[in-house]
Amino acid sequence: MLFLKKTKKFGRGVYTDTELKAGDFLEASPVVILDAWESKRVVATILNNYVFEWDGQRSALALGLGSIFNHSKNENVTYIINHQNKTIDFRTTRDIKKGGQLFVDYGYSVREAVRATQENKGSAQAYERK
Repeated sequence: MLFLKKTKKFGRGVYTDTELKAGDFLEASPVVILDAWESKRVVATILNNYVFEWDGQRSALALGLGSIFNHSKNENVTYIINHQNKTIDFRTTRDIKKGGQLFVDYGYSVREAVRATQENKGSAQAYERK
């Protein structure tokens, strides 16, 4: 079973209370899909730290634990964007010990995401939806 726990470095993270094997299915997180207009503006909000690229124009917010996994280039969890089921499916990439934290590779540095959010703060307010 997976659970949330406070971390010193990341705020909170996803952990396991059982031993996991490589290839174990973890979760099919349902998503809220943001349209292209919303996706352009989400970068000016805190949600920029929690969304996934969906299809090149749209982004998606994973519900459940999907948007809470922390980043590492040495990830132990991978995910697949499942367009048909409108989920993001998570699996382990290697064995994880009981009590271990689960990480995904965001595909970019966290520093880049924070900088993008800070640079775009307030810009979402300047747009009118057409």
